[in-house]
Amino acid sequence: AAVGIYRVCWCPGETGCTTLADFATDIGALVVTGPLASPVYTCYRRRPCAVLGLQGFDLKEGHKLRPIYLNSSCEDTTQVVLGIPNGGMTFPASNDGRDFSFGNDPVTVNAGSFRLCWCTSIFQCGAGDLFTFQAGILRIAPYEEFYMAEVAPAGWSPDEISLVVWLLILPLPVGLCGLVGCYMIAVLRRRMREKRDGVVPEKPKQRE
Repeated sequence: AAVGIYRVCWCPGETGCTTLADFATDIGALVVTGPLASPVYTCYRRRPCAVLGLQGFDLKEGHKLRPIYLNSSCEDTTQVVLGIPNGGMTFPASNDGRDFSFGNDPVTVNAGSFRLCWCTSIFQCGAGDLFTFQAGILRIAPYEEFYMAEVAPAGWSPDEISLVVWLLILPLPVGLCGLVGCYMIAVLRRRMREKRDGVVPEKPKQRE
């Protein structure tokens, strides 16, 4: 059964117990423990990775996660994705089994999606062991996405940021060239805003 909470219904044997209506007595709940298989968690290239707030039922500290490629299943592979820190698996879970860290080293694998496999702490959960249960999808996003979300000034577009960075690294001499560079930045930023806002610049009038 899938992870979740189920009701347990009871039927007295003398009734035959042949139809659903015969199981009319609720005797409690059955909890199938473990992580949910469908949530998506995001980490970024060139940044440390952590899965925080793993969704599931009755999770415990000490469990581990290991990403694998989407064309494999958790039940039949011990593969390791190169470029995932800490040998491709997390340190033991903390925060009641919901937070997992791959350590402080940055992710170097190319951006993409990977299947997250979960190993309960009652097993060894080592490099050669099966992480049998799927615990969601780990999305490795490009570093540029992290930069836009966490670093870039609010309201700046990627084009504007790239332009400013490019102009700043040009070996512009001081003086007149520096003033020209500032003027170019101001003009290009204005044109980008007009393009983004749908403003069509007026054409210059022709001399008669």
